[in-house]
Amino acid sequence: MKPERMMIYGLLGFAVLTVVFGSFQARQRAEIAALQQRVEMVEAKWGRLRTNLLDVLTRSMASQERAVIEWRSQVSESEEKSQLRWREFTRELLDSRSKQIEAFPELVRAEIDQELKRRVAAARPGQPAPARPAVRPAEGFKDGVPLSVWNQIAASAAAEWPGNFSMQSYEVNHQVEAWQKLNR
Repeated sequence: MKPERMMIYGLLGFAVLTVVFGSFQARQRAEIAALQQRVEMVEAKWGRLRTNLLDVLTRSMASQERAVIEWRSQVSESEEKSQLRWREFTRELLDSRSKQIEAFPELVRAEIDQELKRRVAAARPGQPAPARPAVRPAEGFKDGVPLSVWNQIAASAAAEWPGNFSMQSYEVNHQVEAWQKLNR
């Protein structure tokens, strides 16, 4: 074969590889841009959701505060102490929910970053995609019981004994103690 032909074939092969590789990079950039756009959309939705949740919680606390003020005028002194414990419980519950709401964007962001890395790695031939870890929200404890369990116990007691805060407190303490015995 003549050297001119070999040079032409070589240049032609190089041009084909450049076009193929360039289209692969363009497709990869387009996928990354689409994923970034989705991340921005999720972050915007999260911002609206967080604002709405905080508004609902604030309104709920305000209405509960009004109900407490009205109820206070009708209760005896011993029941007022129970009511104060209930108020403390609701404030702790609100604080724990607010902390969970504040932590949520970081968890979502970590999951989105992992998904982006996995997809980018999958788009590169010859490289294995990283494993996708399970992201679980951090959960605190109250009285040695996970917050989610404790909140369910408290909600159940409130539903079973509406307005009777001393019975609600007794029921919560009794159920927490039972949960601790079962899960030792």
